[in-house]
Amino acid sequence: MTSNKDVEEEISPMDTTSDAAESEELSSTNVVSEIVRIFKEADADEGGGLDMEEFCVAMKQISKITCGNDNLNSQTEEDFEALHMKIDINCDSTVDLGELLTFMLCQTKAASKLDLPFPKPFKVTPVNHQKKIVKLIFNPLNDAEPTDTVSGGSQARVYLKGQYLSMTSDGILTFWTDRFKSPQTFYLDNEENTLPYMQKRKKCVNDMVYLPELKQIAVSTNERELAFYSCHRLPEAFEIRNSLILEDHKLTSLNYWSDGTKAVFSVGDSKGYLYIFISNKVHQYGLFCQESYEKISLKKYPTVYISNLLNKQSKNFQCHRQHVFKDACSQIQFIPTLKSFAVCGASSRDMVLVTLSEPHSVGVSTFRSKPGKEMFTCVEYCAERLVTGGTDGLLRVWIPDNTENPEKIIVGHTKPVTHIMYNQKDDMLLSLSDDKNVHVWCTTNWMCEQSFQVQGMGTAPIASTCWNTINNELVVATSNVATTLGRGTDVFQKSLNSHGQPVCCALYNSIFKQVVSVCQNGVVTLWNIITGKAELQFKVTPDQQVGLVAVSFDEPQRRLITISQDGKVRLWNFNSGKELMVLSGTMPNKVTGIVCVNDRIFVSGLNSRTIFNMDLEDQDHRYMSHKYLKDISSMDVHENTLITASSNGYIVVWKLWSVEAAEAAFWINTHQSPHTSMVDKSHPGQTGCLTVDMCKRNIAGNKQCSATSGQAPEYNRSLICLKTREIRVDIATLLTYAGDYIYAWSPKVKGGLLGKFKAVEDESAVLTTMSTDVDEQILLTGDSLGNVSLWDIDGFWSGKESLKEPFEITNGWTVSLCPPPLLGSWKAHLTEVVSVTFDSKREHIVTAGLDCNVRVWTNSGCFIGLFGRHQWDLMSSSPQENFDHELQEIQNVEKEKVQILAEAKENCKEKSNFRMIEKIEEKNEERLEERHRSNKELEHKLKTKFQDLDKCDTLSESIEKARPPISDAQVYALYRRAMKVVPQIDIIDKNKRERMKEPQQPATVKVKEGTENSPETSENEDNVSSPDVRDRVPPHDPRTPLSGFARKVRVKSPDVDHIVGRGNHLKNNVLTPCPPDTKPDCTIYARKAKYGRVNRIQDNKKHDSASTPCPSNRPSGKQRCEQPREPLRFPPISDKGTAGHGRFDKSSRYMLDHLLQ
Repeated sequence: MTSNKDVEEEISPMDTTSDAAESEELSSTNVVSEIVRIFKEADADEGGGLDMEEFCVAMKQISKITCGNDNLNSQTEEDFEALHMKIDINCDSTVDLGELLTFMLCQTKAASKLDLPFPKPFKVTPVNHQKKIVKLIFNPLNDAEPTDTVSGGSQARVYLKGQYLSMTSDGILTFWTDRFKSPQTFYLDNEENTLPYMQKRKKCVNDMVYLPELKQIAVSTNERELAFYSCHRLPEAFEIRNSLILEDHKLTSLNYWSDGTKAVFSVGDSKGYLYIFISNKVHQYGLFCQESYEKISLKKYPTVYISNLLNKQSKNFQCHRQHVFKDACSQIQFIPTLKSFAVCGASSRDMVLVTLSEPHSVGVSTFRSKPGKEMFTCVEYCAERLVTGGTDGLLRVWIPDNTENPEKIIVGHTKPVTHIMYNQKDDMLLSLSDDKNVHVWCTTNWMCEQSFQVQGMGTAPIASTCWNTINNELVVATSNVATTLGRGTDVFQKSLNSHGQPVCCALYNSIFKQVVSVCQNGVVTLWNIITGKAELQFKVTPDQQVGLVAVSFDEPQRRLITISQDGKVRLWNFNSGKELMVLSGTMPNKVTGIVCVNDRIFVSGLNSRTIFNMDLEDQDHRYMSHKYLKDISSMDVHENTLITASSNGYIVVWKLWSVEAAEAAFWINTHQSPHTSMVDKSHPGQTGCLTVDMCKRNIAGNKQCSATSGQAPEYNRSLICLKTREIRVDIATLLTYAGDYIYAWSPKVKGGLLGKFKAVEDESAVLTTMSTDVDEQILLTGDSLGNVSLWDIDGFWSGKESLKEPFEITNGWTVSLCPPPLLGSWKAHLTEVVSVTFDSKREHIVTAGLDCNVRVWTNSGCFIGLFGRHQWDLMSSSPQENFDHELQEIQNVEKEKVQILAEAKENCKEKSNFRMIEKIEEKNEERLEERHRSNKELEHKLKTKFQDLDKCDTLSESIEKARPPISDAQVYALYRRAMKVVPQIDIIDKNKRERMKEPQQPATVKVKEGTENSPETSENEDNVSSPDVRDRVPPHDPRTPLSGFARKVRVKSPDVDHIVGRGNHLKNNVLTPCPPDTKPDCTIYARKAKYGRVNRIQDNKKHDSASTPCPSNRPSGKQRCEQPREPLRFPPISDKGTAGHGRFDKSSRYMLDHLLQ
């Protein structure tokens, strides 16, 4: 049994079909009349009520006529006495007829919420497909049937591993793990060979089936071709193996069935035709006859036409074609036991049952809807009946031979039924309607066992479903996927928790030997501590309300008091789940204490300094408050004394003289003084009647504060009273905790703090709860890390002789720091402990935590079981051992840590300090060796690098010496190849350009020369011949690009004699430097032009002094043409080809250096 979130949401006061059926069974089959007859016969005194003896006689007879209470006949007198008290809520020692019938009916309804087939909520996996998922398939990894195992006292089969396949309407196939993780996505191949200019149609997938024997996937689209994809080479390749082509109509639905040897494959089309293909040995011969395949030029794979299969019948292959109705086939369901096919139409008006009577004959039976109704949206076969769903939300049960009227009509859904599925292993039928409502039906009596809603899937309707009957897992899909795991497997059993939300509190009832736990979703569960089974479950809060719920028993422990987030005080019969009363008034939303005294309860809250004194008869409600109390974090009662603690450190002790007379008697400021002081008579506190205005103000305060799910209240202090101790100055009757310390107080005048001790081992842990046994001899504590500790406080702080060293003196007051003996401590929960309590015999301990679990332990810390997951028998001499795997792993890790620390301490003690120093020196030597080794490696790298540089210099010298002669044309070509620019005249007179009619047009650069005496430049300048220009080109810096944006090269040295624009003289084709006083600053701009052309413009920077041009050193006109030219010698061109644009290799660099020199 479990109580999960989904169960708790469904437990709201809504009447399901099962509740109605059970109540109807209780009232319509003469059960009530028999109970009335037995009751009257047992009531010998005719007083209208049964005492204990009369009740035992009556219940033994009633157990014989009620199917759910057969075990009452074997119960003892003690059990009947406990049952009598369960029904006798008003404690008048008699049970009347109304109480008996109400108890039996309410208990039946509350017990029906237990053992639901799908107790867990849906878990949504966002897939984010653009289109809906049209098909879901589960493929187990092996064909072995899951074996049964015993887990937690109940039989469960082993969860079978496998993978899920999902297909969207736009052709996206995804392979998932069984937990819907690590998806592998494939796209259907739409790239087909088509004729030129032929438009490709977009495929729309409408159905898919998996062929496990062939490891193929058959996919039907809006076309006439059915493609079979091979899965042998996944995930490397996913390709079409072959295809089936329908000549006439389009495919609409598919179905596949196989027993491992024989396979039946059926196809439905858009015109109501059903095609049936039977392969007797699918493993050996495949699905279709291999002789019928053809090779089409536009297809890369073999294809087969249905006409060829119909014409070629054989022993191993059979093919049938049958027209069933004038409608598109929407669903095909093969029924092996009947050798029939149930086919539904798209209009939902007709259903056809096609039967294969002989190898070549087919029988057809038609089921038709009544006029104006659509009764056949889906179909399933179970319990030798056909179950169909209609658009009216009704399920109809049909006998296959009767096509006129259904055998039974099942009412449950209010919207059209879209899917019906059957689980033969668990004998359950599942139906899903258009409003995402799921019903689980029992096929024996056709009663609804569970009804729940699919949450978190948006507004889109459910497009496809898959009920994994092997693991009892339901999967639904729209464009996303949602899963819920049902009962029956070991994985489900291990995932069970006591509650679906964090537990607020767990109480032990010593009268009925029961544990009552409540979670933050408001679900109360009644557990049998002897067997570990859940006996009852009901909800005490309104729907959709999540938060802290305060619970407590009344003084006789017959009723349960609950206060939820709405602030209402409710009284319940927790043995039947019936609400008895709702008190008027509204309490704080964070209730910190409920104390019952006689017929009144005191309620305190963390957000209010008011103590509410409520009358259980709902007549006289009163309140109490004091200025010392900022709020109430905890409270308890001892005789006629009510002790309250506030988060500001104050403790106020109230004397309860009567219902109306209550006053503050003592107070303690725990932050400033360890003494107990008397309250000033001028400040006795406020008391009075609780008015409606006070409740309204309290409601307004509640709206500002909301409880947080999954978090315990942040109490600064908590307290318990030791009720069995005598109230004296030197005896501690009050225990409080704050942080990691427990304090023992004597709340009496001249009393105060008697002792304190640290109650946690871990520095990061704080105390969260504490309690004592019935005799108040053992103190139980729980902390924020999930640890539980037992302390022996018998005789501790019970007199001056019991106070032991060490002592602490605070303001002249002596406080004992000696802790009581620790009896045991262990890890009980993964998170914070919220409740810890003993049973009546101090043999077992019940703990509850924020991890949604309630566990049972022995008083020595041995694990017995977890409520909701395990079952046990405490009455047995050798009870079954259960294991909590999560806690076991954590405990093992902690034990290993403790063992490692202990071994380390022992090793440190055994070894001397000299050995420790040696280890430190060894480590230092190793570090020095590593540093020395790294320095040597760095030296070797640098030496190698310098050797490479020396080799480069030697190579350059050898290249400089071996330079063969080269012609001017080769020089010009080499220059263009190296520079990747097109030399062009930038500034030239058009008339001069026309007069230049020489065979080779030299590249020129116009040079503006100036001197200090003449600021103007010469306008009548002649063109410079190409050799002179090449000699004047400055060397290119290899770090700058040769192309791209404009670059600026500034030449600063005045002594360089090979740069153009520095006033150099040309004499006999030899450049001579200018006079030393000529220092023009020259800047050469290179700007990228169209088609890769680079323009160079020389600009002279203006100086403060006037610049004078140098005398002309170039021959003019005819003399320049007649001068002989000396050939220049250059190194050979590299075989590696021309350097790239803006790049240089070594040979080009040396060649350009020689060229520019």
